[in-house]
Amino acid sequence: MRQLNSSMGKTDKIRILITGAGTASAVTVIKSLKSQNELEITTIAGDPDPMAPGLHLAEEKIILPKLSSTGYINDLLKICRDNKINVLIPAYSKELSLISTNVRSLSNEGVRTLMHPIGSIDLCNNKLAFASFLQKRNILTPMTFNSNNIKEDPPNFPLFAKPNTGSSSTGTFKIDTEDELEASLSKYPDKIYQQFIDGEEYTIDVLSDTGGKPIVISPRQRLSTKAGQSVKAVTVEDYAMNEIVKSICQEIRFNGPLNVQVIKNGNKYYLIEINPRFAAGGLGLTIAAGANIPLLAVKLILGLPISENECVVKSGVKMTRYWQEIIF
Repeated sequence: MRQLNSSMGKTDKIRILITGAGTASAVTVIKSLKSQNELEITTIAGDPDPMAPGLHLAEEKIILPKLSSTGYINDLLKICRDNKINVLIPAYSKELSLISTNVRSLSNEGVRTLMHPIGSIDLCNNKLAFASFLQKRNILTPMTFNSNNIKEDPPNFPLFAKPNTGSSSTGTFKIDTEDELEASLSKYPDKIYQQFIDGEEYTIDVLSDTGGKPIVISPRQRLSTKAGQSVKAVTVEDYAMNEIVKSICQEIRFNGPLNVQVIKNGNKYYLIEINPRFAAGGLGLTIAAGANIPLLAVKLILGLPISENECVVKSGVKMTRYWQEIIF
């Protein structure tokens, strides 16, 4: 078993493996860790796809087996051992449950990570169960139906159809009429259907410490999105949204990064969903506005002190994004 050097961060570089290097989340994590100068870090990106952009941004790269391959976790443990990995940061949403259930195996290899409990991850990833969970606790969320009970209690239109699992806007669409609903039920029997809420869209970047307490709460308004990711946004101060995060963190235990999706309609705040991972599109805005959440997560993993100033996000900071090529 390898142990982390007690003086790490002073004389030895911390070797951090960021998996899911093809995701926007991983790219942001890699860039944020490379831009900081507090800790001596070597960023190592991992992905099954040799063309994954994060592989060509990090200082080192590793071609990983596919998540669906037999024995993936054993292969990952061997990769961590062979490459002397100290910290693991999974950025791909589909691997979170697997990593969470194998934290002890990683620890036995000297690899530290910061993971939400498996129950919290699975609840957030099941949108139907999550909506029911919120409704039972009187937390405002859109009325949600599956293909069976939507006929028992016909809803008002419009509706919003989406997969019960997954992230981003893939597989989502608006339904305005009974005929459109019947067509969707026939073609997509596994979809869920939510009351369509028209209003301002917000993502709240959150980091909870190892005790489950949120230490960063950063709302940002999504001014424009593409493929479910923010391309224009602005940080805001909103007491009500902060209280939403605090209340949900009292109900669900989180340890690490997450992002909360909220729609504001008039004076009502609808909690849409929680992604128990780093945000994809707009996390860079929160980082630029004062809270380097990936760096803070590493500090939590290593047990390093975090000051209050590191968790403060300035409001009114704006972001616009553009595509950028990596030539190799």
